[in-house]
Amino acid sequence: MELQTRYYLAFAAFILNIINFYFGQERFSGKPNCLAKKSPLKCNQLIYLVFILLAIVDLSYFPYLEKIGGFTNHLPKYWWMALLAFSLAFFYNEYTATQFVNFNCSNYKEQKECDATYECHFFEQKNICGNKYIKSPTKFISRNVKLFFALVILFIYLLTFFKEYNNNWFGSSPNLGWLRILGIPAIVVYIWIIYNHRNCAFNLPANWK
Repeated sequence: MELQTRYYLAFAAFILNIINFYFGQERFSGKPNCLAKKSPLKCNQLIYLVFILLAIVDLSYFPYLEKIGGFTNHLPKYWWMALLAFSLAFFYNEYTATQFVNFNCSNYKEQKECDATYECHFFEQKNICGNKYIKSPTKFISRNVKLFFALVILFIYLLTFFKEYNNNWFGSSPNLGWLRILGIPAIVVYIWIIYNHRNCAFNLPANWK
């Protein structure tokens, strides 16, 4: 496989992961014990953890390839550091600026407790805590599109890892090469999440799709 082709595949995986993260509604869920009763993570924490790990895997591949040969003579040696800076700013901004929601309002029995949340409202006439109507915070891509992108990313990870492994990490660092394998279970976990769970599993509105 040509070195330039491996660079293009690395860019493709990085961009598709960013798209799946940003246009996926799961990152807005503040549901605790995400997808398992004993899970210590909220759903947004699980999604961020998966995609930050994928970003690390994606970004580590660029210095690995740089040790073999440059992408272009028109860029400085450590040009991929710009992608690292972008990723840090991007994930930090999204995590701090996002209003996380957990549409499980029926669990709140007291008006004060109910109205203290962003997504719930206490209806005094019925004496119940119910969900507010909250407009979708952004455009989302469909579940099938996210699955397709994730499968493409999995194919890229498998193809590039075994390509480098069969080359015995020729001309580069084995440590950076082995780091790439972490992307395979991480993207498989994401595929499992998307394939087996709909909005209701994240306590998100059905119209957020």
